[in-house]
Amino acid sequence: MTVIEACEKLYNWFSKHDYFQNLNAHFKELCPVSESLEADKAAILAGLNNLEKLEMISSQKVGEQTFWVLKRPYSSIEQNVSISAPIANLISQFINSFCNATNNSENLCDPSNIGEKDISFLLFMLNGAIKNQKKPEDES
Repeated sequence: MTVIEACEKLYNWFSKHDYFQNLNAHFKELCPVSESLEADKAAILAGLNNLEKLEMISSQKVGEQTFWVLKRPYSSIEQNVSISAPIANLISQFINSFCNATNNSENLCDPSNIGEKDISFLLFMLNGAIKNQKKPEDES
């Protein structure tokens, strides 16, 4: 497992839990299948350290156990993302093409002001496209 994969698992974890206890207490729930237990534990620890550097969580020892605790509710944690003009334009074109095809003027996208609403709508569109894809066994 890479540190990026560990961070993804930890983001999912913290979306449901306020804290992560030592590796022995929560590792099996976080990683039910592990090809290399020690290497995966190292990746999880590195991921926890990354989230701590981002000030998403804080670690604290209590007795012999270490806890990593969210600094604030998961739903209030934000990120800033920079998007170049060409990518903003592509996002806008993609969303607006969909909106025009579905007569949905409410979700039209301004390429000069891409925001969370636009990314959320883009994910909604992608999720719908994935769900509508046929599986190879369905084509018969």
